Amino acid sequence: MTKDFLIATTVIIASFLIRAFENETTEFNSKPIKNKLLYDENEEFNDFWDNSFGEFIMGDYSYTASEILFNVDYQAYETEYKSFKVIEEGDK
Repeated sequence: MTKDFLIATTVIIASFLIRAFENETTEFNSKPIKNKLLYDENEEFNDFWDNSFGEFIMGDYSYTASEILFNVDYQAYETEYKSFKVIEEGDK
Protein backbone atom coordinates (compact mmCIF):
# COMPACT_ATOMS: atom_id res chain seq x y z
CA MET A 1 0.00 0.00 0.00
CA THR A 2 2.82 2.43 0.77
CA LYS A 3 4.41 1.81 -2.64
CA ASP A 4 1.14 2.55 -4.46
CA PHE A 5 0.59 5.66 -2.34
CA LEU A 6 4.06 7.03 -3.17
CA ILE A 7 3.64 6.38 -6.89
CA ALA A 8 0.19 8.00 -6.96
CA THR A 9 1.42 11.01 -4.99
CA THR A 10 4.42 11.43 -7.29
CA VAL A 11 2.18 11.32 -10.37
CA ILE A 12 -0.18 13.92 -8.90
CA ILE A 13 2.64 16.30 -7.96
CA ALA A 14 4.36 15.87 -11.33
CA SER A 15 1.09 16.55 -13.16
CA PHE A 16 0.50 19.65 -11.06
CA LEU A 17 4.00 20.99 -11.76
CA ILE A 18 3.71 20.34 -15.50
CA ARG A 19 0.34 22.10 -15.72
CA ALA A 20 1.60 25.04 -13.64
CA PHE A 21 4.64 25.39 -15.92
CA GLU A 22 2.54 25.17 -19.10
CA ASN A 23 0.11 27.82 -17.83
CA GLU A 24 2.92 30.14 -16.80
CA THR A 25 4.72 29.73 -20.12
CA THR A 26 1.51 30.23 -22.13
CA GLU A 27 0.64 33.40 -20.23
CA PHE A 28 4.14 34.77 -20.76
CA ASN A 29 4.19 34.01 -24.48
CA SER A 30 0.68 35.26 -25.16
CA LYS A 31 1.31 38.82 -23.97
CA PRO A 32 1.09 41.15 -26.96
CA ILE A 33 4.20 43.00 -28.08
CA LYS A 34 3.63 46.72 -27.71
CA ASN A 35 4.22 48.83 -30.81
CA LYS A 36 4.87 45.81 -33.00
CA LEU A 37 5.68 46.72 -36.57
CA LEU A 38 3.12 45.61 -39.12
CA TYR A 39 4.46 44.17 -42.34
CA ASP A 40 1.96 45.93 -44.62
CA GLU A 41 2.70 49.35 -43.10
CA ASN A 42 6.40 49.34 -44.01
CA GLU A 43 6.22 49.14 -47.77
CA GLU A 44 9.23 51.40 -48.39
CA PHE A 45 11.50 49.30 -46.18
CA ASN A 46 10.10 46.05 -47.59
CA ASP A 47 10.79 47.24 -51.14
CA PHE A 48 14.34 48.23 -50.18
CA TRP A 49 14.98 44.85 -48.56
CA ASP A 50 13.42 42.94 -51.46
CA ASN A 51 15.47 44.89 -54.03
CA SER A 52 18.62 44.11 -52.03
CA PHE A 53 18.02 40.38 -51.55
CA GLY A 54 15.37 39.43 -54.09
CA GLU A 55 12.84 36.65 -54.02
CA PHE A 56 13.36 33.10 -52.82
CA ILE A 57 11.82 30.29 -54.83
CA MET A 58 11.30 26.83 -53.40
CA GLY A 59 9.50 24.58 -55.82
CA ASP A 60 6.03 26.00 -56.41
CA TYR A 61 6.42 28.59 -53.63
CA SER A 62 8.12 31.97 -53.68
CA TYR A 63 8.62 34.51 -50.92
CA THR A 64 10.16 37.95 -50.82
CA ALA A 65 13.17 38.53 -48.59
CA SER A 66 11.24 40.97 -46.41
CA GLU A 67 8.43 38.44 -45.85
CA ILE A 68 10.91 35.81 -44.80
CA LEU A 69 12.73 38.16 -42.43
CA PHE A 70 9.48 39.41 -40.88
CA ASN A 71 8.00 35.95 -40.35
CA VAL A 72 11.13 34.04 -39.39
CA ASP A 73 13.04 36.54 -37.26
CA TYR A 74 10.89 39.50 -36.21
CA GLN A 75 13.62 40.99 -34.01
CA ALA A 76 16.04 41.07 -36.95
CA TYR A 77 13.32 42.67 -39.10
CA GLU A 78 12.77 45.33 -36.46
CA THR A 79 16.52 45.99 -36.12
CA GLU A 80 16.98 46.31 -39.88
CA TYR A 81 13.91 48.53 -40.14
CA LYS A 82 15.28 50.87 -37.48
CA SER A 83 18.66 51.01 -39.24
CA PHE A 84 16.89 51.76 -42.51
CA LYS A 85 14.94 54.62 -40.92
CA VAL A 86 18.13 56.14 -39.43
CA ILE A 87 19.88 56.03 -42.81
CA GLU A 88 16.77 57.35 -44.57
CA GLU A 89 16.46 60.28 -42.15
CA GLY A 90 20.18 61.05 -42.54
CA ASP A 91 19.76 61.36 -46.31
CA LYS A 92 17.11 64.06 -45.99
